Amino acid sequence: RDDDRTWAKTFLSERKLDPDVLIGIHMSGSHPSKSLPAEAVQQLVEALHSLGYQVLAFHSTSSYERDKENLPSDVPVCMPDSLLHTAAVVDRCHALICVDSGIGHIAAALHKKVFSIYFKDVWMKNSLALGDHVAPYLYTQDVPDLLEQLRSFLQ
Repeated sequence: RDDDRTWAKTFLSERKLDPDVLIGIHMSGSHPSKSLPAEAVQQLVEALHSLGYQVLAFHSTSSYERDKENLPSDVPVCMPDSLLHTAAVVDRCHALICVDSGIGHIAAALHKKVFSIYFKDVWMKNSLALGDHVAPYLYTQDVPDLLEQLRSFLQ
């Protein structure tokens, strides 16, 4: 809807975020075992900044309270109050990097580039057919490999 798109545009503008270089991240799954470790999130954000991207972290109120200490202080947070606002902000991002979560499905439905990080035990249980704009990555604690895969995906 237009009012949701306007809300997203204003939200990003107030934070001086440029949709052309904006990468949304969502690193917390519905269960802590589906969340990326804090040091990996920090390295991910640093790598994205070094590539010239801005970063916006998506959180629900509950995941933010659980994970706020793990988020770099220079990363703005988006906690929309509706699913439509979430979709409108995701639609304005250049790409989304996420763990196995609903926001990744929203981004895929909007035909955004999605780099989805799956954990081995979750991947084995949930085999998915993914479109060519979605790059699945099986997280195995190898952060340098994750960052190299990500660089290739974004270019």
